[in-house]
Amino acid sequence: MELVCGPKLTQSEIDSINKGIFNPQEIIESNFLKDIETIEDEIVLNHVKILGWMIANKLLDIKIAIKKDSEGRLSNSSGILHYKVGILHDKTNNIVSFSGSSNDTFNAWSNKNLEEFHVFRSWNSKDFEHLKSNIDTFNSVWYGSESSFEIIDVPMAAKKKLIEISPEKIEDLTFDEDGESVESYEDTEPIELYDYQKEARDNWLKNGITGIFEMATGTGKTYTALGCLDYLMNHCDKLVTVITAPSNHILIQWKKSILKFPILTDKILIADSTNSKWFNEVSNYLGKMVLSNRIKKIVILATHDTFCGIKFRKLLCDFNNFPYFLIGDEMHGLGSVKHKLGLVPELYNFRLGLSATPVRYSDKETDFLLSFFGDIVYEFSLQKALNSFDKKGRRFLTPFYYKPYFLSLTHEELVEYKEITEKLVKFDRNDKEQLEIVENLLFKRADIIKDAKNKLKVLEQILDDLFDYKGLIIFCSPNQIDDVCNLLKEKSMEFSRFTMGTGSKPSYKYGDISQREAILNEFEKGKIEILVSMHCLDEGVDVPSAKQAIFMCSSNSSREFIQRIGRVIRTSEGKKRAYIYDMLITPQLHDNNPLKDYELKIFNREKKRYKKIGNIARNTSEVRKLLDKNLR
Repeated sequence: MELVCGPKLTQSEIDSINKGIFNPQEIIESNFLKDIETIEDEIVLNHVKILGWMIANKLLDIKIAIKKDSEGRLSNSSGILHYKVGILHDKTNNIVSFSGSSNDTFNAWSNKNLEEFHVFRSWNSKDFEHLKSNIDTFNSVWYGSESSFEIIDVPMAAKKKLIEISPEKIEDLTFDEDGESVESYEDTEPIELYDYQKEARDNWLKNGITGIFEMATGTGKTYTALGCLDYLMNHCDKLVTVITAPSNHILIQWKKSILKFPILTDKILIADSTNSKWFNEVSNYLGKMVLSNRIKKIVILATHDTFCGIKFRKLLCDFNNFPYFLIGDEMHGLGSVKHKLGLVPELYNFRLGLSATPVRYSDKETDFLLSFFGDIVYEFSLQKALNSFDKKGRRFLTPFYYKPYFLSLTHEELVEYKEITEKLVKFDRNDKEQLEIVENLLFKRADIIKDAKNKLKVLEQILDDLFDYKGLIIFCSPNQIDDVCNLLKEKSMEFSRFTMGTGSKPSYKYGDISQREAILNEFEKGKIEILVSMHCLDEGVDVPSAKQAIFMCSSNSSREFIQRIGRVIRTSEGKKRAYIYDMLITPQLHDNNPLKDYELKIFNREKKRYKKIGNIARNTSEVRKLLDKNLR
């Protein structure tokens, strides 16, 4: 194959070439290598890998055609190579040429767009002149006789990079008839649901194919939900399933579970910020479901943010020819003012909510979620899971020990806490006009507890007490994270931040996976000992190798600390126990302390978390004694 491509250059790049600062090869090489590093779409990357395989096997030669103006200089006004011409020869020298292009989109196939595509054949005398014109056009560019183009070879570094990423065998990259990557189902025994998972599914079916599973981390709520999906797949001729979760990383986990189950869907699509083409991909597949019977069942994986967006909602409402099934993972996050917009009652025929903690503190939000998803139809609590075993005698979750560390606020922090509290008393919390001021003051007061200065000293003490740092997660606040990382650097510990800023898009730099996946893989292997996180690891992310956690900034929300405990009590080979290290604010009870009453109020809130965690830990009696000891 001989391929001519036209690059798109910026004005600054054109200027640097015209001034002789860089030659075209250097600019193109730099841009090419940069583009390869940032390819996010797996389908696009697979096609690029095929080009590399063809070059490696001497089946492809590429040239670059740069358009010049009438004076022989590069200019944006001179345009780009816009020919779309191809010539194909067979072994007996029959020739077919084509010109023009058509878009493989729903709009194109449903005749909403005007598309042209011309084909000419050497064995048809009427086509000869057009065929010869296409051949002459290609040859004039390829051999450099077209004066309005400068023709250069693809830079050697670019060729090497293409060869480097190419597969050894072309069979290693499989494509379906649409030219898109085929889902690779795991060649393992299908997942067999446990009796309790079947019971949950049956309860959901009896409840009108709606409801909520309140299941602790590690009890298999993902596979229980896939058991429900598998039932619908077998009972619906056509079905669109939407699975929404807080982050891309959790969506990737869902995709892996679907392929392992396996749910034999026609296509799995990811709709979030990591896939810039999600809108076109989803609309095309929905269009194919309307136009033909070849595509009947698709699964759309969307983050909560994309799911609630107007583009996503409108797109699905435009294609309402078939039933929709919604699975809301970590569905407690769908009760916010923003996210609840995605819960369109008239769109979703079947609904399933999943959460270890579905009940939110706001009664209005809880009532809304229950009215949309239905009642809680199955419950498997954290306490039950910690004391339960599967058919093979294996624990569902790893038992954990609770290790609290106690500290006091500084005098300055207590004074600030007192001043904010006195301000709050003056406001009417039922007054909507004052509500925003009240909320800001409450957040500010809560931050005093979360960011207490003495917590950094306690962190250092905990680290000094540990014999092994592997599998440790430190949960801290945005205001603490830099100090925490600096402390770990001073102690020469192998750690990595894991925050919302950690890359979630697949990248060549990380071997076609995201930065988040790469970090978790290194953590799994023990090359990274410690993860420092804020809220990013709170919900749903599987980190089975994590076996200890330090809570620096816990709120007293049961949902938050139960989710965080869930990160370290998942079972893993060789993991027999886990440890939770918590920091609690305790009062100074001497009589001459004028702020004692405020400290007691703070402690009474902290004590609720202490008791809830202590009651499900393996060392409950020890925890109770510790509390009494530190309040003397």
